[in-house]
Amino acid sequence: MNTSPIACTLTADQQRCQADELLPRLGARAVRREWVTGGIRMSFAPTPENLDAIAQTVNRERQCCAFLEFRLDVPAAQGEFSLLILGPDGTREFLAGLGVEASAGADGGLR
Repeated sequence: MNTSPIACTLTADQQRCQADELLPRLGARAVRREWVTGGIRMSFAPTPENLDAIAQTVNRERQCCAFLEFRLDVPAAQGEFSLLILGPDGTREFLAGLGVEASAGADGGLR
């Protein structure tokens, strides 16, 4: 279990430029967003542009939000990409506070 605090490690200036842009912008590319226990699942059309956007966003978010865990599923046969973003209690509220929107998932989007 990740015990990192739910906090960004960027400076205030870097946060203003990035924190409320990265995940909401990636979420806007998703064909589906749903809250899951401990975070959010985003599904994307299987395009090279989406894969690049996912990789760039995850790379940048890893640098500032050490409490987030990213799991990317790239299935065979051109299936949709699925990005699962998880974290400790309070992660959903953190993501929602950034402007990330999603519907309730099959598990009700607990936590």
